[in-house]
Amino acid sequence: MALNNENQPLLSGSLAESQIGHGGYGDNSHMEPISVNPEQVADVIEATQDTGPSVTCRVCESEISLDGRMMNHVVRCGRCNEATPIRAAPPGKKYVRCPCHCLLICKASSSRIACPRDNCRRVITLGPSGPVGTAIRAPAGTCRVQCCECQEIFMFNTLINTYANCPHCRTISSVGTRYKRARASIYFFFLILAAGFGIGFTVSFSHGVAEGWFAVMLTIAFYAVAMMMLYKCVYFLRMKVSQVLGPV
Repeated sequence: MALNNENQPLLSGSLAESQIGHGGYGDNSHMEPISVNPEQVADVIEATQDTGPSVTCRVCESEISLDGRMMNHVVRCGRCNEATPIRAAPPGKKYVRCPCHCLLICKASSSRIACPRDNCRRVITLGPSGPVGTAIRAPAGTCRVQCCECQEIFMFNTLINTYANCPHCRTISSVGTRYKRARASIYFFFLILAAGFGIGFTVSFSHGVAEGWFAVMLTIAFYAVAMMMLYKCVYFLRMKVSQVLGPV
């Protein structure tokens, strides 16, 4: 039983494996934020000598015998085939129960996890300040984005008018082409404006209309601004584009 993989269910069998951030989300129609109740550590019931120690299943409430399984962290119910914890999560870990009843384990600091079951594939957003295992709804506009450089998947709010910074490889990219084109157009407009003023002052010097150090410095400043706007315009035109996979 491996507890160091956050993206695997606690028990093998009908619980399929999944990897968060490696494209293992399946059908996007199931990707929606959900409310998850905190998974409490089960209290082991000391039963009679005839039945031995047992625990109540957290899903169907049937009794699960603990004979020979007292050293495990979780046990599987023979009736509903779901996992129930009998020990506290390892240090730095926490349990989360998906609405499909799949028991997951993740880092205590995790903010998002995904259910590995093929018929579920929900993405669970966990509250950083709420009780352990409590999920909150993701902010409006939050979508799953695939990085154009490392192909990893991360969350990004498309309502924020800024570029995306991949948390995996730190690559700066535009989420879709709309942002980069809009920024490039703005800088191109200021480029034409600054270059026009610079050329106008240059023509004035050639005809003797403008003179003096102030006019010279102003002309140099306009050309400098034009060069800066040209750099920013080219920068956004060449910016890589990350693709939106769908809402959370």
